[in-house]
Amino acid sequence: MHPRIRQPVNHALYLDLEVALPGPGDGTPRVPPIPPLREVGAVLEGREFRRKVSSNAKAVLRELELFAQGAEWVVGHNVLGHDAPFLRQIAPNLELHQLPWVDTLYLSPLAFPENPYHRIIKDYKVRKEEKNNPVADAKLSRRILEDEEAAFAKRFGARGQSEMLSLFRTCFSKEAAFVGLTHWLGEKGALAWGEAQLRDWCLDRFCGGAGEASVCRAGLQTVLDRASSGEGRAALAYAFSWIQIAGANSVISPWVRHRFPEVLTILRRLRDEDCGCEDCAWCRVEHNPDGLLGQWFGFDSYRPEPHNDEGKSLQRSIVCHSLRGGSHLAILPTGGGKSLCFQLPALVRHRRRGQLTVVISPLQALMKDQVDNLNERAKLGNGRLAATLNGLQTPLERGAALQDVVMGDAAMLYLSPEQLRNRNVQRVLAQREIGAWVLDEAHCLSGWGHDFRPDYLYVAKVIRKLCGLAKPAAGVDPKETDSHQLPVVTCLTATAKQEVIKEIVQHFREELGIELAVFEGGTDRENLEFTVRSVGKGEKFALVCQYLEEAISPTAASSGSAIIYHSTRQSADDLALRLARDRNLRVRSYHAGLDSAKRKETQILFSTNQLDVVCATNAFGMGVDKDNVRLVLHYDIPGSLENYIQEAGRAGRDQQGALCVLLYNEEDLDAQFRLGSFSRLTRKDIAEILRAIRKRRSRHDHQIVMTPGEILRVPGTQTTFGTEDRDAPTRVKTAVSWLERQEFL
Repeated sequence: MHPRIRQPVNHALYLDLEVALPGPGDGTPRVPPIPPLREVGAVLEGREFRRKVSSNAKAVLRELELFAQGAEWVVGHNVLGHDAPFLRQIAPNLELHQLPWVDTLYLSPLAFPENPYHRIIKDYKVRKEEKNNPVADAKLSRRILEDEEAAFAKRFGARGQSEMLSLFRTCFSKEAAFVGLTHWLGEKGALAWGEAQLRDWCLDRFCGGAGEASVCRAGLQTVLDRASSGEGRAALAYAFSWIQIAGANSVISPWVRHRFPEVLTILRRLRDEDCGCEDCAWCRVEHNPDGLLGQWFGFDSYRPEPHNDEGKSLQRSIVCHSLRGGSHLAILPTGGGKSLCFQLPALVRHRRRGQLTVVISPLQALMKDQVDNLNERAKLGNGRLAATLNGLQTPLERGAALQDVVMGDAAMLYLSPEQLRNRNVQRVLAQREIGAWVLDEAHCLSGWGHDFRPDYLYVAKVIRKLCGLAKPAAGVDPKETDSHQLPVVTCLTATAKQEVIKEIVQHFREELGIELAVFEGGTDRENLEFTVRSVGKGEKFALVCQYLEEAISPTAASSGSAIIYHSTRQSADDLALRLARDRNLRVRSYHAGLDSAKRKETQILFSTNQLDVVCATNAFGMGVDKDNVRLVLHYDIPGSLENYIQEAGRAGRDQQGALCVLLYNEEDLDAQFRLGSFSRLTRKDIAEILRAIRKRRSRHDHQIVMTPGEILRVPGTQTTFGTEDRDAPTRVKTAVSWLERQEFL
């Protein structure tokens, strides 16, 4: 251990200023623009200084100068971003400016790179609204510095590790603002390297000379060339600090990303860009899609079918495109390996950069199944890497999921689209660098689709908001946009008409200025046998029992489970009850009319093979990720051909043979037409909903908070449906979405 590395800063003035925050005002510029100094607190070698400032700030600062005599340093938390520049504005001749300033906020990501948050924890405050105590904050700064010194001693005091301190010092030495940090690192034994020494040490340390490679050699050369001029040198220190612990469930601090955005550019060049050189130890491993497949999932190869135009695996082509940072729309058959197309790139992004992949999925069952299966199958070795937020969770489960996201444990977060309107969810997402957005079942985005979900249209707006970008101007070529400012967008579906494909591509072109590459793999499933039986009402139960006996009984060739789809909740409940009573089957119903706890329990029992049959409405449709479904039987005619393809595709996901049966009855067809007419939304309905919203516009910022029921109950609102209609909330949300899309709202 270096003999000086444990020495604390001697004769340091720990300083904190309280400045009055400007009020909301009326938008008129104020003079002077500098907010008033409210209070000063300082600590020096056991002595305390605290003064409230009423009018004469200069007199208080003169007292501070006298108190600070003998100090050799000024230390505080965020003093370089707040206290020092503020004092230079109001008192440019203050003698304290001549001392080296050490900011514990800037040291924190170097001392604790695995901890993404570096705010000062004011544990002296019982209630959040209590006023800050500047002396207490100054003492907290001292405590933080002591913790940082201990962390530096532990992390960099060992033989062969102290060179990292010299790296940090060399990186900070080019900027005058960091002269205090440079001196402090010098006190810890850090040396000032020349450019050649910096380059040689970095190439040896990070490119495999002193162990396993952690960056691309060509990328490092480029980064060091730019840094030789001083450009991004401080950011280089934070990038290398994080690389030391990359892959250990840690993320780049939000504060570092905001203050040093060059860090992201540096890390992209070092770890994301494939140099293509066979002798690059990093790229040879981390940019090899076949090797990555084996590392994470234990597979020897990608699925050969469907194939691309060259006769090679389309699944592999999609993964490669995504790993190179390409956005795309992929149409793959259900059971054709869609999930791996985004899960593998998500795991790789998390290991390379600590990035989060947000997966938008329409149904809760799908999210839970995929999260559970991923965490079980993937060779993680370091805990859970996937989390979900949905309406079936308890508050404790939801809190744990949010914590996984915030602390970097989650590589993927599964969300239902409506969760994106939750401000707390948006705040949590803002804490992470998001590498990709995945829209599973992307046909839900299209008004042409059979299962349109209006909240899907909100995804692009959230992406723009989190990236701080404006909507692209009309007519701008996506090739002219800076794709590095945007995360990857991946859209996946098992079925999409040409109108749907065009609408999805056009949507992201207009909303984000990106062009989706289209990968079409068709919808064929050779392992599925399709049967249509024309039946009378009284024949259905006997046929259901016959098919269940053939498909899932212990004497069947390949035993498994079955899903029976119904057009109404009552039909699902009735059949489940009868199968359990008359045939002694383990069976339950599943539909939106059941409470969330009951649905969650049914989902768990089915996924763990504790149920033989689930009788469900299409609420269970896209949400099943279970391999051994041997029979999918439609008790009633589905709402559309696309619906049928989606639901039947839940069978035989293990690539083994499975049966898909449709029981056809003309009365069912009439009933389906009636159900379709009930869910229609007319132009008059949309106009009435807009009129109702405008009547309630009363807040000064023109924001309105209303439930769908409140909108329908506004006096004078005359829609073709009422609050008692089961699908009224969905119809109102759909209308609001279209009004937003056309910029009426």
